Amino acid sequence: MKRSLMGLFGCLLATSALAQGPVYSVNIVGFNKHVLERGKLYMIATAFEDVGTDGVLALRANDVFGNQLPNGTTVNYYHPSSTNDLTPYDQDAKNFAGWSSNIVFQGFMGFWVKTPATPAGAPYELVMKGQVPMDGSSSNLVGGGLNMLGYPYTADVKFTNTGLFASSINGDQLFVWDGAITNYNPPAGFSKNFAGWGPATNLTLRMGVPFWYKRNSGSPILETEVRPYPPAN
Repeated sequence: MKRSLMGLFGCLLATSALAQGPVYSVNIVGFNKHVLERGKLYMIATAFEDVGTDGVLALRANDVFGNQLPNGTTVNYYHPSSTNDLTPYDQDAKNFAGWSSNIVFQGFMGFWVKTPATPAGAPYELVMKGQVPMDGSSSNLVGGGLNMLGYPYTADVKFTNTGLFASSINGDQLFVWDGAITNYNPPAGFSKNFAGWGPATNLTLRMGVPFWYKRNSGSPILETEVRPYPPAN
């Protein structure tokens, strides 16, 4: 299933505040750009926020993708209710009436995106945009077993600087997709043992690129991430 994902991933952060580093203000807006070849699966995440008219953060497919992608596009979010769940994905799809709204998108999640293979043509450009998250910390319940996750802030981060690293236990596994080689890099992933995480201690998690994390326990943990950039002025 996961090894069928192919294609080229492009990511560009074009928010001047983030690019310059120390200059921040309230309601910073940013974006990152993905280039999607037709008919191929991509792993994508977004940490951008968008407050609705009721003041609740509730991003749906129409908010995230709009009309950037064609009818027939599907988005799948890995969300098993149990380890024996036979239908572990929630799906949104686009048709002539617009997007369905089965998934609520938030920064801790990753998802698959696939556009139709026909008609042939240039790749689609997908721009993920919204408000840059400025909460001092953000927490997420990571289930026992397999999780498809994203980093909840709009920045790259060293794996060793994450709450996930701090709360990991022996036997946990991490799988990171590398679009340049259309495979997981390394293919067998990273594992933690009594000696630690090994090469994963040098790993940087990239903004907009999700990853698979497998907990070596049936019990969930609360992952808490701390904002890696300065607060708003």
